[in-house]
Amino acid sequence: MQIIKKYQNEVYTMALSLTCNAQKSKIAAVKAFEKILKSYHSDSPETKIKLYKELLKNIGIFTINKNDLDRKGIINSVKHRLGLFDKKVFVLKYEFNCGLKDIVYILDSSCEKVKKSLVKSTERLAKILEDMKNEVQ
Repeated sequence: MQIIKKYQNEVYTMALSLTCNAQKSKIAAVKAFEKILKSYHSDSPETKIKLYKELLKNIGIFTINKNDLDRKGIINSVKHRLGLFDKKVFVLKYEFNCGLKDIVYILDSSCEKVKKSLVKSTERLAKILEDMKNEVQ
């Protein structure tokens, strides 16, 4: 189907960014597509947002293996020290360039909660990076 060709890489990349595991990411992406295709009617711009929402709704069932993190870069390691909600907000904002309005819709959250998460995540990431810098020195 056209929707799969159009969004499969983006949805898989988002899942991989959150799970750090190729197999789990593929499963999560397939489940998101299965759910969306049942109600798919058109190739509207909202389709991508609905796919993101479906993917992120169930991403918490996938755990992150510490060995997977050891093979990733520092940013991924830092990102995965955030809580699940904060990690979702971070990935949507900084890796997929979603606007605040879209993040609120995708995560079915309030604007205030998303803004607070962005501030908290930024502060947390800065502290973690500072601690990592101190460990290296």
